[in-house]
Amino acid sequence: MKIFFLVFIFLSLSFSSSIRAVEAGTSGSLLCESSAGEYSFLSYDSRPDTIAHLESRGLPAGGHNWEAVVKAALELRGSRFIDQITFESDEASFYARASTRDAIENVQNTVRELYISKDFYEKSIAHAIASLKVE
Repeated sequence: MKIFFLVFIFLSLSFSSSIRAVEAGTSGSLLCESSAGEYSFLSYDSRPDTIAHLESRGLPAGGHNWEAVVKAALELRGSRFIDQITFESDEASFYARASTRDAIENVQNTVRELYISKDFYEKSIAHAIASLKVE
């Protein structure tokens, strides 16, 4: 009975914190080993300033356009891992998978750099827009 109660409390806390994490106007990310030899990275950003900036550049906010920006950033950096990464974004969040931790950490570091360097962020957006027009 005690174990059941502890598991129930843990699941309740985990579920409620997950709900809060994806509320409008928030951002966050998570890197994890989803199974043996499979790593994933999830990122979302629904802050009004981010949405407004992407939309001002002609990119509706959302996971698919973040995917385009991250792919563009990886290309601009000449990432040696780009062929090892599988992208599975949805309307709300950016999602990537890889079979090596190095590859998924490359994605995580690239996303971090996009937030830190406005210049790199703008170059990546421009490259993404150019790539989307070609496709």
